[in-house]
Amino acid sequence: MTIPALEPLTVDVRRTMGMTVVFADDVEVNVDVITLRTHCPCADCRGRRDRNQPVGGDAPSIVNAELHGALGIAFEWNDGHSTGIHSWQLIRQLGEAS
Repeated sequence: MTIPALEPLTVDVRRTMGMTVVFADDVEVNVDVITLRTHCPCADCRGRRDRNQPVGGDAPSIVNAELHGALGIAFEWNDGHSTGIHSWQLIRQLGEAS
């Protein structure tokens, strides 16, 4: 049985720092909390980015994180925002770009 490369083996979320994910193909990525917040994939945040408006506050932190299996991970933020699921593909892209 082949394990898809984007399957997370370990996920470490640090509320004020961001997250580290090790994927099934042994690629490890680190994504800081500001990048996670500003790249929220929900419709509201996408619209804000399209209008060049800020996404998130000055000091974002993760209040809660919920795994959504093969799909990704959802965050609840200290600014009250809690919609949008960061796909594992997005997490990997953000980590590889930093």
